Amino acid sequence: MKLNFKLNIFFLIIPLFLLFNSCVSTAGITKEKITSPEVFSTDMLVPQELTWEKVRPGVEMTGFEIPSLKVTWHCVKIDLYTPGIQILNEPQQKNLGKLFSVKKYAQDTKAEIAFNSTPFDLRGKTYLPVGITKSRETIISKANERYCTLCFSKTEDGFLRAYIMNSQSEDEIEEFDYAFGGFFTILDDDEFISFAKNKRSRVGAGISDDGRMLYVMVATPKFSISDRNGLNYEECARIFKKLGCDTAMQFDGGHSSSLVILGKDVEKPFMQRKVPTILAFKFTE
Repeated sequence: MKLNFKLNIFFLIIPLFLLFNSCVSTAGITKEKITSPEVFSTDMLVPQELTWEKVRPGVEMTGFEIPSLKVTWHCVKIDLYTPGIQILNEPQQKNLGKLFSVKKYAQDTKAEIAFNSTPFDLRGKTYLPVGITKSRETIISKANERYCTLCFSKTEDGFLRAYIMNSQSEDEIEEFDYAFGGFFTILDDDEFISFAKNKRSRVGAGISDDGRMLYVMVATPKFSISDRNGLNYEECARIFKKLGCDTAMQFDGGHSSSLVILGKDVEKPFMQRKVPTILAFKFTE
């Protein structure tokens, strides 16, 4: 009886251990310009007719459930020329290594849109960003030239414009007001760049109209304790292209994935974790 009890505890603990160590991390990720045979076609990933729902002036949302994969995704499209738009982010310098609930952060800051962003050091338990964080021209965390970055600059009219850079060289991003590191570019000039074949919850960003339009897409399996199903990166790229993007990249995913709109969870995986890196948008008009 005691032996059976111990075995039951063992088999309960092991999946939980694997769960909380299965976040997309910076270790072991290699870029492969190949097409995985597991990639689903665009027609299976995106509905024939996309319907965009107005969230607020300058913001629209769409989504889809992929029946064959039991995966849902939602995308929010933001017109960066919308008056009164502001970028919010964590970490700030004083909050390096601190963990946040994306939903609570959005509610506390009154941000209409919030999602997790830059990968972080999970294995070392420091929870520091692994990649650049630049906010209002202040470098908060160091660049990692291996990975890409989502950058923003202000136009002469005071609006925002987004750019996706394939690396995080501090020299290259010096001209930008904001920069947030991700993993790799997955769509570049309409070309798919495939790597990391495994399927998980995903968080990504894409742009169109010369950076005026920003797309944030989060995909999660409907129920997966180990987060071993979801989408791979090329499937995400196919969705972004169908949504109208010419360039797209990936942020951290796995159990860190989160998309909060108007204070509500729109996408989140089973047993979602708190994160140290958040990118959010607030509107003052």
